[in-house]
Amino acid sequence: MNNGIERGADIEYSDAWGLSITAPSREAAARFRDLIDAYLTMSPEIASVLGEAISGEAAPLSKITYGYMMLLANTAAGRDEAADVVDEFSPAPTGLNQREQGHLTALSKWAKGDTPGACSEWAAILDTEPLDMLAARLEHFERFSFNDLDGMLSSVQRLRSIWDDDTPYRSYLDGMACFSLEELGRYDEAEELGRGAVDAAPRDLWSIHSVAHVLEMQGRADDGINWLEPKSDVLHSSGSFAGHIWWHLGLYHLAHDDHDEVLRLLDELVRPDEATEGLTLTNAISMLARLDFLGVDVGDRWDRLPEGSALRIGYHAKPFNDCHFAYALARTGHTEELEALIAGMEAWSDRSDEAARVIREVGLATAKGMAALGARDDAEAASLLGPAAANWPMLGGSNAQRDVFARALNHAAR
Repeated sequence: MNNGIERGADIEYSDAWGLSITAPSREAAARFRDLIDAYLTMSPEIASVLGEAISGEAAPLSKITYGYMMLLANTAAGRDEAADVVDEFSPAPTGLNQREQGHLTALSKWAKGDTPGACSEWAAILDTEPLDMLAARLEHFERFSFNDLDGMLSSVQRLRSIWDDDTPYRSYLDGMACFSLEELGRYDEAEELGRGAVDAAPRDLWSIHSVAHVLEMQGRADDGINWLEPKSDVLHSSGSFAGHIWWHLGLYHLAHDDHDEVLRLLDELVRPDEATEGLTLTNAISMLARLDFLGVDVGDRWDRLPEGSALRIGYHAKPFNDCHFAYALARTGHTEELEALIAGMEAWSDRSDEAARVIREVGLATAKGMAALGARDDAEAASLLGPAAANWPMLGGSNAQRDVFARALNHAAR
């Protein structure tokens, strides 16, 4: 990090990639750098690092990244926190460089539900600052959220052609390319890149996860178990995203009808506590639903899910998650909460954002179909899920994750 160049009230420093960031002090700039490291590595310390980054006088990009993290939480409170960050810089932000202005614009659009618009802003940043890994990572994840697979691949392949081999986190781009290629069905290319990325950075969870997807989609359960089990130490010492990778291990064991091991993984590693993070909940719901469809007795495990499934009623920016929550609420007989969830989705569908479009075109029918199945009305479930099936990719989520909807339709129509 450099010694600093005066820029308005703040000083301009350099981040790990040599890009300029404005900050009130060298310490504030260092805290931003720590935050980006924690975000990219999916660190279990991300919450505390985020808190430190925005404490006292913070770098503007730390505040903006805080807004991004709040939106990733997918709650009404998180959206409000992100909007407050935007308001803090209004009406005319001063002292920000061009890249920081771009991130602020992206945050503003994303907070308003314009995810494609936010992705366009991140892409614009990368046109002039192709080493901006924060923009690259967010664009990658959010294009995935609305199934822009070609956009995902195009963006990361361009960056791979620009970045030198010794650029910080260069191998992470290969893992991102692996995931993009896997979702497009280009499995051989994907696997080679993903395995190479993990060789270069063995603690890179996204790349570990990307290879897991390749193996799952090819039905290579034994290879999947052999891929993930040796990485147990890495996963045990990682953040909450590791639970999703354990979920993948559960899918491999499910393919072998090893239901006891699936349930052990679910209880001990996929959702070992009462976490209400959206991905953690959908992991648990989809795994239990798969076992339901096979007629496996899962005991009282469904009883741990209604509270979290009702948490986001009224905030429906992730219809993919809502379709899981609908099944859980119906499956446990929480009729009032289910009705509120569906009503909330219907109200959200009147908005003009991306989620509203998805709800109108596929989300509402799928949620109602999953709810009917959870309530044991197979005929109603089949009548709703069948016509919606062609549009399921619009919901986002991966091919492996959306497989639960295909299994649900098969179960309803059996």
